[in-house]
Amino acid sequence: MVALTEERWGHILQGHPEMAAHEDDIAGCIQAPDMILQCERDRNTELFYKRLQRSPGYCLSIKVVVRFSDIPSGGTSGEVITSFKVQNMVGGSILWLPAHLTL
Repeated sequence: MVALTEERWGHILQGHPEMAAHEDDIAGCIQAPDMILQCERDRNTELFYKRLQRSPGYCLSIKVVVRFSDIPSGGTSGEVITSFKVQNMVGGSILWLPAHLTL
């Protein structure tokens, strides 16, 4: 499970006010990402990406940074740290790609 708390949503809007209309896109990115990367700086953090817009020579994606932690009952729980729009899906090693996507 991944949570987007009110505190984190406020943080996102403060730093990236253009994300105000994209709360559903954040949820969609977590539920059905185009790619997930392992963060280079924190092994408990994963970078979720979902394409928002694509045209020849241009791709705009949403990036959702999620930090995971172990929970006492077993398994893991995630919290959205931040989210913003990007043109490049970079920042770590590939953890997951959909089967139809190849590099």
